[in-house]
Amino acid sequence: MNLYNKLVNRPYIFLRITGMSPGKFNDIIKKLLPIWNKKHLKNKKLDGRPYGIGSLENQLLCLLIYYRTYTTQLFIGFWFRVDDATVCRTIKRLE
Repeated sequence: MNLYNKLVNRPYIFLRITGMSPGKFNDIIKKLLPIWNKKHLKNKKLDGRPYGIGSLENQLLCLLIYYRTYTTQLFIGFWFRVDDATVCRTIKRLE
């Protein structure tokens, strides 16, 4: 499930949920992408299981929702259709 694609088309809701506009979010993704590729994709020599939450956009969205709402990881996992442990790993990876 790509929650990012559903929310980015609704800027007001995106702002209310994450605390930032979709444009600012995309600016952060552009700055984060080279670091992400260097650290996580370069070291991966074999294809394996993809990250449970999916793309970098979804992972950052997960982190921002956690920071903004400070709800349980179980609840966030429900919306992203993953286990709460996956949410925990995602948050730690991006922090």
